[in-house]
Formats: sequence, structure tokens, C-alpha cells
Amino acid sequence: MPETASGSGTSAGGSSDEPGTTESGQGTAETAPPAPPPPASGRGLHGGGVPTYPKNAEHDGVEGVVLITIEVSAAGQLQNIALDKSSGDERLDFQAMRYVEGMWSFVSQPYDYSMQVAVVFSREDNRFVSNVEYGEVNWLNAP
Repeated sequence: MPETASGSGTSAGGSSDEPGTTESGQGTAETAPPAPPPPASGRGLHGGGVPTYPKNAEHDGVEGVVLITIEVSAAGQLQNIALDKSSGDERLDFQAMRYVEGMWSFVSQPYDYSMQVAVVFSREDNRFVSNVEYGEVNWLNAP
């Protein structure tokens, strides 16, 4: 019984039964546009200060760091806020998230961007203070 094979240009043994061609040409290849420069630092991307220390947490002597990721539209509108790591105290977490969401305004940029921040609630020289530390800022939809 004869063998049959299907396919285009390939025999049952796996070799082509037609001569192959290779073409090369001259011209210019399209190149991708250069990546945009990184966004400005986190401090320059928002207005609104630092959260106040929650009084009930202060009275209990609670300290902690709240890690948050913020996503902002190119128009400067808050799109998303996510708790990346809890301080271990709900009062500190709530205060940090509520403050950033309600009190910060954001700067418009050429593209949507994300920003990581750490809101630090600590005791320094017998005073309870809060500070914001800025992490990575990244474009979300840059070419």
C-alpha cells in the first residue's frame, strides 16, 4: 500500500520537495520610539501634605508603616489606591488610606502612572509624627 502524506511542500520524510528561496533587501527597519523619561519623583506628583497621627493610636503608643500603591490617570485623577502592606494597626492603615484618597491632589502627566508610598507613623523625641516616603514611580501605559 503506498504512503500518503499531507502538507504543503514537505514530503513524508520531512524534507522539502521544492527549492527554498531566501530574500534579503535593503531599506530601513522601523524602530520603536525611545522610552519616555521616567516620571518625576513622588513628592512632585501630588499636593496634600502628610496624614495626621490618629489620636487614639497615639494614646495607645502605636507606631507602624503603611505601604500603599496609588494609580493615577494622565489627567491627574486618582484611579486606584491599594494597601500593599498593613502597619499591623487598622487605625493607622485607615488614616493613611483615607488621607491619601481624600486630601491629596495629583499632577497630570503624559501617561497614567503608579506611585508607591510608605506612610510612617512613629514616635520621635516624645512626639508622635507622620511622614511620607516615596518609592517607585512608573508609567502604566507608555509606549
